Amino acid sequence: MDRDVRFEWDERKNLESESKHGVSFHLAQHAFLDPNRVIGEDKTHGLREDHHFCLGRVGNGIITVRFTFRADVIRIFGPDIGEKENGSMSEKIQYKNGPKGDWRVVDDFLPPPDQLVLKEEQVKITIALSRESVDFFKKEARKRQIPYQKMIRRVIDLYADHFRQGV
Repeated sequence: MDRDVRFEWDERKNLESESKHGVSFHLAQHAFLDPNRVIGEDKTHGLREDHHFCLGRVGNGIITVRFTFRADVIRIFGPDIGEKENGSMSEKIQYKNGPKGDWRVVDDFLPPPDQLVLKEEQVKITIALSRESVDFFKKEARKRQIPYQKMIRRVIDLYADHFRQGV
């Protein structure tokens, strides 16, 4: 298997998870990077498509993530934490809101961690640009059939990367 696999999720569910459990999906996706991760099959919730769990170490804690996998996309439904990320793992793990129902460990069918492309956390801002600049990006974006906002974001990211490397 030689391909990049990316992550996706519903942003509303991410905000609910952060508020309710203190764990964002951005953090939860790191559980898949654990080379010793454990994959489980959720036999209760996978009626229309297969649902799974990934148990993996993130920092000093263990996170359980419920997900589906299709077409090179890992779609996260929800994470649960065993022990706070910065807590001690020497105590017995007690999952709050942990996996419910009937599930079993299965062979890890996911690509290795180096083939996973984490979803970056984005921050929304308001920015005022000149009409001339916006018209330029709209014109160029139409030629390439991409959203002009995505093009502007990419230019800013490249600019930041260039100067970060110089530090």
